[in-house]
Amino acid sequence: MGLVNALFVALSVPLSMAIAFIFLPFIGFTMNMLVMFAFIFALGIVVDDAIVVIENTHRIHKKTKMDITSSAKFAAGEVFLPILSGTLTTLAPFSLWLSGREWLEVLWFYPGNTHNTLFASLIVAIF
Repeated sequence: MGLVNALFVALSVPLSMAIAFIFLPFIGFTMNMLVMFAFIFALGIVVDDAIVVIENTHRIHKKTKMDITSSAKFAAGEVFLPILSGTLTTLAPFSLWLSGREWLEVLWFYPGNTHNTLFASLIVAIF
């Protein structure tokens, strides 16, 4: 697919992490080991979302000969539901940790930041 597509995927990782990092103070999180582990855990899905959108854009651009902007918009719309459902199924088990039980208060940082990072990845992949 080429160097340009690889650069777009490579840029999606720091951009997604930066967006997630910006929202940490708003949800009352500090940088600790559980937050860092959530970032590392979500890293694979961040890259996967970007690859899916870039590959679909490349396929549509080559197949239909649309200009790159139109094919990128069309490709992002075409894979939005699969990416959204993949993200939500990844987040579903972690949502149980957000139940507010007292013994889970220590682990709140992990699912909270996983949600934060994966939604940032979803935003970056689509826009």
